[in-house]
Amino acid sequence: MQKTNTTHRGRTEPTASADWRREYAVNAVAVPDGGSELLPTVGDRVADREDEDTELIVLDVHPEARAAGWEIRATGQTVADHNPEYRADSAVVEAVYAEDVGRLPSWRTIADLRDAVKTDTLASYAFPAARLAFSGGEV
Repeated sequence: MQKTNTTHRGRTEPTASADWRREYAVNAVAVPDGGSELLPTVGDRVADREDEDTELIVLDVHPEARAAGWEIRATGQTVADHNPEYRADSAVVEAVYAEDVGRLPSWRTIADLRDAVKTDTLASYAFPAARLAFSGGEV
């Protein structure tokens, strides 16, 4: 389990651990055509390529899942069905809109955001990783 220190602004920072190289490594995953795809890490702030003014916070990254196989329960369609302009073999990233997170009264960690999703206080969305652009920030 990764230990974190939380600052007063809700930002979490990994503490020294045996996994530090993994924590700061650039994530990449191979795609079926032999190429690779960069992936964000949990806690990253990313932009939606469809609207670069929209910022999201990454809750989970599923490098082995593919957009074509990830079903969205609410619609019964896949992430690829909802995003036909992106690769169907793109990895799946679950995220929340930062604007929505700002309405939560007292969140401090990604675990708080996940709890808010579980209790239907906050909605999360699945995206093909190719749709997300790194904005450089993290929670």
